[in-house]
Amino acid sequence: MQNHNKIFFQNLDGLRFFAFVMVFLNHATNSIGYNSNNVYVKLFIYKYLSNGDLGVNFFFVLSGFLITYLLLSEKESIGKINTSNFYLRRMLRIWPLYYFVLMLGLVLIPALVQNSGVAFPMKVGVDKLNHYLYLAFLGNFDFIYHGITNSTIGVLWSISVEEQFYLVWPLIIAIIPKRYLTSVFIAFIFWSVCYRLFFSEGKGVLLKFHTISSLSDLATGALLALLATKESFIQKFQEIKKWKIVLLYIAGLVLFIKRFDINSLKGVELYARSFLPLLFSFFFAFVIFEQNFAKNSFYKIGKVKWISNFGKYTYGMYCYHIIVFFLVLYVKHLLSISIVNIDKFNYLITVAVSFVLTIAISYLSYHYFESYFLKFKENVSAVKKEN
Repeated sequence: MQNHNKIFFQNLDGLRFFAFVMVFLNHATNSIGYNSNNVYVKLFIYKYLSNGDLGVNFFFVLSGFLITYLLLSEKESIGKINTSNFYLRRMLRIWPLYYFVLMLGLVLIPALVQNSGVAFPMKVGVDKLNHYLYLAFLGNFDFIYHGITNSTIGVLWSISVEEQFYLVWPLIIAIIPKRYLTSVFIAFIFWSVCYRLFFSEGKGVLLKFHTISSLSDLATGALLALLATKESFIQKFQEIKKWKIVLLYIAGLVLFIKRFDINSLKGVELYARSFLPLLFSFFFAFVIFEQNFAKNSFYKIGKVKWISNFGKYTYGMYCYHIIVFFLVLYVKHLLSISIVNIDKFNYLITVAVSFVLTIAISYLSYHYFESYFLKFKENVSAVKKEN
């Protein structure tokens, strides 16, 4: 295990940014109001950009890995887990930005829409959603009960899942002896797959947004963290041949491209949609482990410094990007530029401007808003540095 006073995986920030770009491009296809009649453009969106939602699954695996690793490290170094400090650290990191974005989505944006008198191509209503579920970090259940009625705060559903995970996970790691954790994590993965297979009834909202459905990603990351504490396993993995690494990446890419084709196989749709997320969980776990431990990687994403630098702002990017889409559309409306049935050039300009603004706003938010709370977070950290 690494030095307990300084735990840092140098390639995680780059992976975070890459995952965010996936999510951003996915949301750009259905938030801005562009509908192409070109069959090749539609195919590209279907085969590639629509898979960007898997960036959220990647974040779940990453969170499961890092949080579990930190908790195991704390338990090993001081003999216990200070759960109150853990909760305080998570609150200081997550809550300020979460509630700020929630306020924007529930108050400011609906007011702007009402005053504009125009139908925006994205959902920004507040009448049908349950405010209290979002306030209590149960926003994913609002999706399940009411559907997606407000995209600007709907994106926070994954933050709700992670907060629910953070609530119980330190207790599990603290109470259960390490020798039993492998069986526990595998049981959670099995439970998640069984939920998708036997209790979701094939409903997309349950397959995607329910906490138990997302648990296989988080538990897979946790299982990976447990393996990362075993020196013998790390040593074996470090020597994996480059051709095997390349082959596994190709397999993941094929899985990525064929995902919707597999999900729509007649007669086995529910089985595919229940088990395929697990394959992606394993692939994402491989990417995380390969990038941080393999000696024969064909490329380490951490070598690209600007990508790694952007990585630490991805929480802000994720929370703000739908709001930025809306604000760009709103300004275009004020400038009498069409925001409905836009052409390809208009769409690409909107996406590019939104991407740059998302990064800029997230940078400012991190340094002039979030950092104020992060200073207090460091005072209750079990380690000197967290990814």
